[in-house]
This record gives sequence, structure tokens and C-alpha cells, in this order.
Amino acid sequence: MASRPPEKVRVESEAGSFDKFNSIEIVNDITGPTQCGFEIGDDRTYASIETAVRHGKRFKVYLNDNLRCTGRVYVNELPGSASSGSMLNIVVRDILADAVFASADPKVRTDKTSIADFLVELWRPLNVKRSDFVFRASAERDLMTGVGARGAKAPADLEPIKADQAKINPPETIKECTDRHLRRHGLMLWSTPSGLLFVGAPDDLQRPLYKFISKRWPNGASNNITDFKAVRDWTDVPSELRVFGGQGGKDILKASVKSFNAWLDVIDAGFWRPVYLPNEALTTQAQIDRAGRREFANRSKRKEAWSITTDNWTGWNGSYAVPYANNTTADIDVDVTGGPNGRFYCHRVSLRGDAQSARSTTLEFVAQGILEL
Repeated sequence: MASRPPEKVRVESEAGSFDKFNSIEIVNDITGPTQCGFEIGDDRTYASIETAVRHGKRFKVYLNDNLRCTGRVYVNELPGSASSGSMLNIVVRDILADAVFASADPKVRTDKTSIADFLVELWRPLNVKRSDFVFRASAERDLMTGVGARGAKAPADLEPIKADQAKINPPETIKECTDRHLRRHGLMLWSTPSGLLFVGAPDDLQRPLYKFISKRWPNGASNNITDFKAVRDWTDVPSELRVFGGQGGKDILKASVKSFNAWLDVIDAGFWRPVYLPNEALTTQAQIDRAGRREFANRSKRKEAWSITTDNWTGWNGSYAVPYANNTTADIDVDVTGGPNGRFYCHRVSLRGDAQSARSTTLEFVAQGILEL
């Protein structure tokens, strides 16, 4: 059996490479910015790296020589005391940090434009170019109708939206506007380790890359979980959710199209929590089914979720190490919760380490089908 290689993080900047840290944390999240925060102790090199750690300076972060984060300095702190000396704290974030803050330009057109062209124009003020996007979808589709440039059939029966509803609504941010329009097409946008912007959909049906195990004695030889939290929060979970479309008027029971979704375990447990949502803009069964599934899933995100912590930055299968990453799946088997738990989708990963070589990774999971778009 091959031996497990050492795990290492390297940060590259204009001042060169750094691989010694008092502490470091790297966060990759499909719902927000990628960021890396690290602390360097006082080794009398501050004068040489002062210009490299100013706000806006570019950094790249590598895990075992694999790129993990590409961004620029947003936070630069220099705490110190007479007894402990001084430290240098740096936080590097990618371009999404600006997109979740900056307002979208209301002059960007939404009619007769493709998904790709709209996104390029929307993100242009952030100095983002078409080459900075990775499109894993029919990006030539019309933003409003879903019909392609050559009149090709729409990939989905999109929920109808009027021209004035499609316009950018200040103070809507660039990220909020992006999410609002991509969601109609069943898509999301998140950043890649190289700093590119990925347009696609979460893949919770992919083959699992990892297996996390926590067994009671004497069956714990394969355990690789140091801490876990199984989230079973039904606070916002409906027992059933019905969407009513078409021309039903005030009497939703006369709606011409309807959708229905239910959690049988919630009902069996004695919870009566129905949700009825009228939406006369939805006129076809395909539209209302899709809207119902998405709303049902969004309200159920905490119904079955996991937070798993393990004591390494990579998973080891006996032959090679696989860095822990988001947009992956894992099989989780924790017997204290009642037996095998199944496959879950990872949407957020946090890697931490310190000068004492202590390292850990926390992964956040949701059940399959929850991130329904």
C-alpha cells in the first residue's frame, strides 16, 4: 500500500511563496466567495512584503500543488503587543466578494440577449471578460424566453417573466441579479479555484469521492470523523406544498394547473404544515411542476443535512490523496444516528491549519435533491 504524502499549503504573491503560517483557513463555497485567511508571525520580513500585502494585491493559494484560491487582498491587519510581538493577518477573496456587494447597472439590457451576453455585460464593471466564464449550459439561449439564437426549442418550460420584471432593480447586486435570472434556467454561478466563474448546476448524482465513517466500538477501525452534527431541523419544512397556476382567480381550487409535493415522514410524525402558493403567471404543467419542486426543496434545506469534520485536508483511499472540495458527493455512515445514512452533496468546505501542524477540514452537506433549481 502506498504511503500517504504530506499535506502542504503554499501561498504565492508578488513577494514570493509562503508555506509557514501561524494559522490558515481556506473556504470554498458554491453559494459565496472563495476566501483564504492566514496569519504570519513576526520574522522581520515585513519591510520586504509590505507592498505585496496591500489591498488589491493578487494571491494564489495551493493545496498539495493544486490551485485552491485565486484572489486579492481585502483585509490587512497588523495586531501586536509588547509581550508577543506582532502578527500579519491577511484575508484574500475572489471576485464574488465584489459581486455580492456592488449594485448591478440598471442600464444592462435584458431583452433579446443571450444568457452569456447578459452575464458578460452585467459583470463588465468588475473587469470580468467573457473568457473568465466557464459555461456548462446552453449559454446562447435567450435570457427571457429560453429559445436559442437559431430558434431552437427551449431546454425547459420557463416560468413566464415580463420585460419590466426582468430589468435590474436597484439596489439589486450583481450576484443577486445573476442568481435571479439563472435560476429560471435551472442554473447557478460560483467561482472556481482559478478565479473563473462557473455557470452550471450542482451535480448531486455524481459518483462519491469520499466516505465518512463514525462507528461505535468495536467497529471503529475505519473511522475518519472527528466531529459531526446531523441537522434534522423541520422548522421551515412543509408537510405538503401545493402551487396553483392558471386563471383560478381568488378561488385557487379552480386553478387550471396544480402541483403537489409532500414529505410522508413529516406527515407520519403528526405535523400538519401545508403551504399553498397561487401563481397565475404559471400556465403550463411543466412550469408549475418545476416551480413546485424548487420551492419545496428550498424550504427543506435543513430537513436532513450534515456538518462533518475530519483531521486532514485530503481524503485517502489507500493509493492516493483526494483534496476535499465542494460540488462533490460523499457517502456518510454514522451509526449513532440509526444506521447507514447514504449519499450527500457537499456545498461548502473549510480547511484549517496552524503552526503546530494541526489540520482539519469541515464539510457541509445537504441531502440529494435539495439544491433543486
